[in-house]
Amino acid sequence: MVTDQTFDMQNIFRELDISGKSIFLTEDEAGINCGVMFIRNSAATRALLELIWLVDFDIANLLWEQFALKALMDEYPEVRNAVLIEPNPKRFNSFPIERRLFQKTDSRNIWSSGDFICHFSGIRPPYLADFIASYDRSVNRVAGTTDGIEKTA
Repeated sequence: MVTDQTFDMQNIFRELDISGKSIFLTEDEAGINCGVMFIRNSAATRALLELIWLVDFDIANLLWEQFALKALMDEYPEVRNAVLIEPNPKRFNSFPIERRLFQKTDSRNIWSSGDFICHFSGIRPPYLADFIASYDRSVNRVAGTTDGIEKTA
């Protein structure tokens, strides 16, 4: 959920371009997190995505692509060198505090007002819709909007 529409994503893409890497993502307590990532449009990136797709162990797991990328990064330095990891996860991948009800979440990764994205990772129905609605109300209250429509005097 995008919670700060003033965030300048161009800075993210500039960093990705300058680094020459294919994928820009964050890490959390469990390791790399593919839930929110920025991807360069290039032949090298498409080849990397195809490679991830071909790693089919544990395919029934909802996080299979994350595990596949991690395994490839661990095994092949070329893959590891194609991934840029943001040192500050909250820059574009914060989690709602309620995520702690479902999985371990470090305080430094908990969403706060002004964060670009609130990533509802690990939260499933029936809780997910209620949490999203609650955060939407909170963000709109801070931004002075309701239901995504600006309030006017």
